[in-house]
Amino acid sequence: MNCVVVIQFYKKRPSFFYFSFTQDILRSPLLCTTPYTRRRMIEAKYLFILVIFMGTFLLYNLAVAIGPSKGLERLTTFQIGISLMMVSILFGILIPIQLKIGFERTKYFSFFTIFLIPFIVPAIIEGFQSQGINLQMELVQMLPIYVREWLPIGVSFVIGIISMKISIRIFTAKNL
Repeated sequence: MNCVVVIQFYKKRPSFFYFSFTQDILRSPLLCTTPYTRRRMIEAKYLFILVIFMGTFLLYNLAVAIGPSKGLERLTTFQIGISLMMVSILFGILIPIQLKIGFERTKYFSFFTIFLIPFIVPAIIEGFQSQGINLQMELVQMLPIYVREWLPIGVSFVIGIISMKISIRIFTAKNL
């Protein structure tokens, strides 16, 4: 957190005053001077997340192609779609909350969420499997296999677009 220190000399004794600024206040004047609209800034944020996802996907496939190692397998379209859907759900909830409440108030929530997901999700999946809970829907099973493979990717894009529209609405209504 950025602070401004003001030293006041009163009767030869210095006294210190701390004025604390949140990052939202510090970024607001800079944000207002950019040549981009608020809509374009939100779209760029979501596009950046998609580009990072695609980059990690390409690096993973490169690692699978270059080196033979145990445990690394080529990902199917369905697995890529499930991963993208998890990222879309996570950031589809996180970004509008950050824009509404502020980055300072949600920084610990986002840190712990991103940090704990790799440890919690496998335990939840293992618990479902040990209980014999099957999450496959009969309606999805009726669809052709080609549609089932691409369905998570389509759902993740729909989640991302809805979240982007909500984020744009929140950010345009915000008084900077």
